[in-house]
Amino acid sequence: MVSGRQEQGKVYNLCLFGGAIERPAVGDVAMIKELIRTVGTEIPNTEFLILSNKPSTTCKMYSAPNVKAISNKGSNIIKQLSAIKDAHLLIAPGGGSFLNSSSPFDVFTRIGQLLFARIMRKPIILCAMSIHPASIKTGTVRRLIRYFIDRVLIRCFTLYTVRDDLSIKVLRDLGVRKEIILTSDLALNLPPASPQQVNEILSNIGIDKNEPLVVICPRHLIPGLWHAFSEKEIDNLKASLARVADFISAEIGQVLFIPFYTHSPDNDMKVIADIHKYMKRHDDAKSLGYPSSLYHSPYEVAGIIGAANLVIGMRLHSVIFSLINSVPMIAIGYEPKVSQLMEFIGRDDLLCKLETFSYEECIDKIQYALQHHTDIRNELQVKARTLQERSLLNNQIIKESLSMVLKER
Repeated sequence: MVSGRQEQGKVYNLCLFGGAIERPAVGDVAMIKELIRTVGTEIPNTEFLILSNKPSTTCKMYSAPNVKAISNKGSNIIKQLSAIKDAHLLIAPGGGSFLNSSSPFDVFTRIGQLLFARIMRKPIILCAMSIHPASIKTGTVRRLIRYFIDRVLIRCFTLYTVRDDLSIKVLRDLGVRKEIILTSDLALNLPPASPQQVNEILSNIGIDKNEPLVVICPRHLIPGLWHAFSEKEIDNLKASLARVADFISAEIGQVLFIPFYTHSPDNDMKVIADIHKYMKRHDDAKSLGYPSSLYHSPYEVAGIIGAANLVIGMRLHSVIFSLINSVPMIAIGYEPKVSQLMEFIGRDDLLCKLETFSYEECIDKIQYALQHHTDIRNELQVKARTLQERSLLNNQIIKESLSMVLKER
């Protein structure tokens, strides 16, 4: 029900748009799937219309009876504008940037959609986003231009929910004076796949469920493209992670690499292949979906992480999936969103900074995490419950916003 007064047969149109929708990364898909699942459950007769570059792929990715997609192509502009006009509410969900894209056309398309929604006086929620100053660190003209675009466009939203305190500060520094609500990631209530499904997947790739398992989730970084790290720092990370993987294989148990994104330009399969080359015991390490590109759903990936004894995570959602499964993790901070999460759960002692990453530091943290395994698991259970409740606050905000729209009509 919407504020306890749902009209019989009334259909509520929610339009989803923005950068996270176009990325088939495990974490982005998990966020949007959970938004559709939980909001659709709490608000019956809700239909989600997604503005997408590849509508058929999007419909398959977020397959549900109440999900449709419209092409973002310029030739389809009338349908795009009609969808925005007919929407009760527009939502730009999750991720690190509303304009997250490698295509200038995509950027200008989203700018046009956002401005048209403002002209039509539509409520627009920036939902569970991380807004960080990292976009200007590379010093490239492209990133600087996007920074200034963000600075102007960011004020077009009517309501903001963010995943961490730093995002609130950055939004205030950008001149946002509207309400900003601290929530948490949309994927925190994702239900992992069943143990039976997980065991079948692990068995198929040669993982013994009776032996200790450490999952490593690296992120492919391109020097000077998205982040400020040098080629030397990135190579050091790969070589050090290879030594860490060799140590785990020799002293602890099985090693499984999991890519969270398998498309250009930042394809995690590339960094996994590079780490394999550095390893001495590379034949002992397994990889999910490598060298093939077999797709595994966010539910399956979360379930596999839940079967691990320890996770070394660079991707934010590898850390989140560890958290919801109460699996101790070593996080590699390449962006503030990772360090912010580790600080909130009180485990920044298990955070390694990418720019100073070393084999010795990581091994020390691994040994500490394994020695205090039970205590850390118990702490993570408590922290996960807190963040899961905050995540559901996003749904409540959407319901209240929708209720206000209906009253005004």
